[in-house]
Amino acid sequence: MRIRGSSSFPLALALSLAAGPALAAPHGHHPPAKEYPADVDTAEQLYGKLDYENANKVATRVLDKHGLTHDELVRTLRVLAITHAVLDRGELARDAFVQLLTYAPDDTVDTNLGPKVTGPFYEARGFWRSQNGRPGIELSTTVTASAPGQLKVTLRDALHVTKKITAGYRWGSEGTFTEVNVDLPATPAPVSVSVPAPPPAVARLDSYVQARDDHDDIIFESGSPSAPKSTTVEAPPPQLAQTTVTHDQQHKGGGFIGSAPFWITVGVVVAGGAVLTYFLARPHDQSAPTDAMITPALNCGTGIKCQ
Repeated sequence: MRIRGSSSFPLALALSLAAGPALAAPHGHHPPAKEYPADVDTAEQLYGKLDYENANKVATRVLDKHGLTHDELVRTLRVLAITHAVLDRGELARDAFVQLLTYAPDDTVDTNLGPKVTGPFYEARGFWRSQNGRPGIELSTTVTASAPGQLKVTLRDALHVTKKITAGYRWGSEGTFTEVNVDLPATPAPVSVSVPAPPPAVARLDSYVQARDDHDDIIFESGSPSAPKSTTVEAPPPQLAQTTVTHDQQHKGGGFIGSAPFWITVGVVVAGGAVLTYFLARPHDQSAPTDAMITPALNCGTGIKCQ
């Protein structure tokens, strides 16, 4: 804390003399800087404490490592870009923001950080708006219940930072993934990967695809081994029973039962039974005569009755 008043210098001198030579640092010697671990959590913690210089150094060391996950890569680039901007390294900040928006196109910055940060960020976003297409990788599946399927991989990488693409798949929700290398496409056209037909009674396909840079960092991904994309194969419709009677079945099948006379006889019996049932079920009129005789008469001409 600064001591106010004209006596501040004599007092400070007296304190330094009282401390003795043992506490005096040698001329030109500075204590070594603390070596923080190179991981993204430490970089974010230092940034949260407003220690921008050390946060920037840790983030730089993290990016020198190999095999970062996509989440680690994005978080580290975010710290690096913002701390470059706060430390008045505008060009480095812009380049870091370009990388950040390559791997996380929807990323944003807090406008409260001021123009030193938002300026390089908007420059980087303007760079990507001038490019054709949004960077990233996409995965789609085509599978059936009884035949081999396909994984279709589409890569959009205007900066050509992708060095390797791997795709993984498995039938079912458990077990290890089968991982295959995917050819780097020369154009944004999809690249196909064959998938075997599903095992019996299995209808779920888990899959993912990842693109890596020269440090083996995951720069793009669609799904992951821990959170794969899932596709359910629809079961085929059940086979309908064949009801068409062939010519041979009409003449041979069933013997007498399958013959035409049999069915004609059945039809006559059924019709007769229906008529009998009708008359038995009719209500009887008590006032009407129960017996009647109908005598046929022939008319031989007008007014003449034939005998």
